Amino acid sequence: MDNSWGQFSSRSRSAASETVNSAMTPRLDFILAVLVLGVGACGSGDAPTALRDPRGVILVVDGDRHSQIYAMRPDGSEIRQLTHNNVMNTDPALSPDGTQIAFISLVDSIPGFPARRPDVYVMNVDGSGVRRLYASPNTSWHPTWSPDGKHIAFTSVDPAIGDFRVYVMNSDGSNVHVVGNAPRGSFDPEWFPDGTRLLFLSNRSPRNWWTMYTMNVDGTGERQLAGDNACNTNLGGARLSPDGNRIAYHCGSAGLYIIGADGAGTGIHVDTSIPANGSADGKPVWSPAGDQLAFSSNRESTFQQSINHVYTVAITGGVPTKITRDSRGWYPDTWGIVR
Repeated sequence: MDNSWGQFSSRSRSAASETVNSAMTPRLDFILAVLVLGVGACGSGDAPTALRDPRGVILVVDGDRHSQIYAMRPDGSEIRQLTHNNVMNTDPALSPDGTQIAFISLVDSIPGFPARRPDVYVMNVDGSGVRRLYASPNTSWHPTWSPDGKHIAFTSVDPAIGDFRVYVMNSDGSNVHVVGNAPRGSFDPEWFPDGTRLLFLSNRSPRNWWTMYTMNVDGTGERQLAGDNACNTNLGGARLSPDGNRIAYHCGSAGLYIIGADGAGTGIHVDTSIPANGSADGKPVWSPAGDQLAFSSNRESTFQQSINHVYTVAITGGVPTKITRDSRGWYPDTWGIVR
């Protein structure tokens, strides 16, 4: 399971009013009038607005232990902070209608041993209207919306087995229930576009590496989707393409791969020109058009410091484009159309 940590400071601007002395010169009056009109035109003091882009918006988290959630353009030209607190916020998932974000946060959890619990939250795409959907008895991760937006699947600890399982709830936080009955952990659920099945990861026997599985949304029909042909070590970050026909994932430190959604055949390596410095690519996220991947890579790290940045690349491979710049580290989670 991928964990992201970080904090990024951001300030909102507000308009200030002044009383102009009647004895001021006409030129100074004119200058002040222009300044006031300029502040008003900038929308200072207005409610936050969502970042929108016809190419889609990538939701990312930064790399400190108090990670915050951001929205950024796919070329990195603009980034906006959506969460503002001093605790971890991570795993943002954009709703199918592009209006809400489900995510994980510790913001309202009660401190205790060993720490605050990661709970499931939802907010508007501009960062407003934050509310908790599910208070986790232990811990929760990776919320993801059903295609119709009526349900959210996520991972949480099932007390019956003391390990993670897939849960599903209504999008208002009601009717929370466990899905599946495997004796080992199940992680990172993803919905197939028809809404009837879930893709997830498990390290169960006989393979015991992290491996892709599928099951029906009622928990029946669990089966291994692909084994060594997809990855001969631990597999992670499995994400279905927008059309549901392909799965992108990372295979250990060997980079990014794509395989058919039926798991047949062999995973195809996405050549991202990884430098020979021990770096690795991970966390692939599909573009809305299904022709690109955003991913995280530490390829620019040095012996003294390892930093992850977000890159984009065509699914056919090629030289990737770096879209984050500063030194805090970044990880992508969703690339979708914000409305």
